[in-house]
Amino acid sequence: MGSPAGADRHARRAAGDAPSVPGEALSQAVRVVARLNAPWARLLESVESAGDAGVTLLAMEPDAQRGEVRIQAEAKDMQVLLGYVQRLGEAPALSGADLESHQVRLQDPQHPVSATIVARWRTRQAGAERGH
Repeated sequence: MGSPAGADRHARRAAGDAPSVPGEALSQAVRVVARLNAPWARLLESVESAGDAGVTLLAMEPDAQRGEVRIQAEAKDMQVLLGYVQRLGEAPALSGADLESHQVRLQDPQHPVSATIVARWRTRQAGAERGH
């Protein structure tokens, strides 16, 4: 014979009630789904299209939850770097980019510029932002 608690649990399931999920587990699941649903292809295409022969992408750290992407890059000179930052800011998946820090590598004979760029990532499609 089953316990009253067991009978209650079966009655809830029969009525279509889902078992409860602890709040933290639910929050974590929502974050994972948001990351999986982020427009990764648009981001990669935008970063790739902004590049040119004078810029080397060293690292990219996207954060879908915060809506930003941090980019480590190296450019042959400051003018090329600033052009890259501008093109990133105009890319379809991004809504602006800022040069967070830079350093001219004086020990290198060609004096390339290493930089950290922070761009705002449009993680939602335009229709979703308007509620469609």
